Amino acid sequence: MENIAFNIPMTEMSTIRLSKKVPVKTVLLLGLVMATCCAASRAQPSPDSLDLWLDYACFRMTSAAPESLTRVEIYYGLNHKELSSKSSDSLQELTMQLELYSSADSLVGKDNWKVAYRAGAVDTQSIGDFFSDIYLTRLAPGEYRAKLSCQDQASARSGSHTLFLKVPRLTSSELELSGLELALEVRESSEQNRFVKNSRLVWPNPTTVYGSLNPLLFFYAEAYNLNSKAADSFYLVSYAVLDSSGKVFKEYGQYQKIKPGNSAVIATGLNIASLPMGEYQLQLTVSDPGRNQTARSQKAFFVYREDELAKTSGQTAEPANEEEALTIRGLLSYIATPSDLRTYDKLTLEGKRNFLKEFWQSRDTDPGTPVNEYKREISRRYAYASLHFASGRLSGSQKGWKSDRGRIYITYGPPDELKSYPYSTNQKPWEKWVYYNLQGGGLFIFEDQDGYGNYELVHSTAKGEKRSPAWESFLQREPSISRE
Repeated sequence: MENIAFNIPMTEMSTIRLSKKVPVKTVLLLGLVMATCCAASRAQPSPDSLDLWLDYACFRMTSAAPESLTRVEIYYGLNHKELSSKSSDSLQELTMQLELYSSADSLVGKDNWKVAYRAGAVDTQSIGDFFSDIYLTRLAPGEYRAKLSCQDQASARSGSHTLFLKVPRLTSSELELSGLELALEVRESSEQNRFVKNSRLVWPNPTTVYGSLNPLLFFYAEAYNLNSKAADSFYLVSYAVLDSSGKVFKEYGQYQKIKPGNSAVIATGLNIASLPMGEYQLQLTVSDPGRNQTARSQKAFFVYREDELAKTSGQTAEPANEEEALTIRGLLSYIATPSDLRTYDKLTLEGKRNFLKEFWQSRDTDPGTPVNEYKREISRRYAYASLHFASGRLSGSQKGWKSDRGRIYITYGPPDELKSYPYSTNQKPWEKWVYYNLQGGGLFIFEDQDGYGNYELVHSTAKGEKRSPAWESFLQREPSISRE
């Protein structure tokens, strides 16, 4: 791979040591999300780990900065409930470290800083209090891997998260858009801190999660190179939500706005209350009639819904009818023995209910507690797989669990190691999952064969799974045909 020249000495990396407490309505939703879906892009966290959330957006540099660089904002957040539980109101510290690697996996820069917080300062009504923060830097265009690590000095708990960055070159003379920053709130402000851009206070949402308790999807973006000298003094803005296959799911109309100059800020909130649970793309489109040009920017986000999560969890509950019993049978096929399944198939509806009660009770890892930990874990895996592994061919919140990744995730849980390779001109998108303690080290290779995001298992070292030692040859793209 061709080496890229990076232009960010470590001394240029600057950090904002500010944090913002998320409103209670969002806190409750995030608490639900954290409980239901542990991030599959990381190793399964231990009870002593801190759960970090990362996101980013790219913007054009100011006129005083080098035009060859792009302004990159990295947003991170964590759950205050996971920090020190000391009852005193003492001031504690988090030690943060950010490592930035090039696409060739060479270290570009490293920075360390501390964030202060008060132990025992969480309101009992704000269970799962969530804090967000910003890290600012300047990067040359290219692809990067950012690893953020965090340690709570008081409790010695630590965590880390990896984020892949695609930094564009925002120096064109054509109409273009910045990245989209997803937010929990956007409002006008005269405050002087770096959460404020162009007189807008933007509270970042590094989880990119929204839902019934937080139904407004706020975002911030910037448009560059508007033709402010044209006879027409307006530009057009439209918003749309795309589904997991890239098709338009909902349109929010087109709006005419007055040009404030050759650049403009687009900051608003969209009501996503009608969207069912799933993964989506927010699409922003800006058109300038004076230049006869159009620019677009997209950003992924997730919608979680309490009612749909309840239905999801209900797949591990007692079936109300034979149709539900059949659905539960599909889930059981991942975790029950063939003998169990044969027994289940012969039973009446009432017999299946009794079977399920005994099935879950016999697998409870801690019968001394009122909660069945095993059943709760399987419910969580089902909910995560239903949402995150749905694709264009397997649409809807009830389909992702039927995919190959969903089956493996429900059967074995989050992988200890996950590497995703979504971008390559020579290979199809693929993922590598590793389970350290599965049969001496279980390897799973998934390939997106048709481009719809439906990753199929093409090779595994686990017993009983598909084995294809020449799996790497399956990843090669078909050569394109060029015309004269």
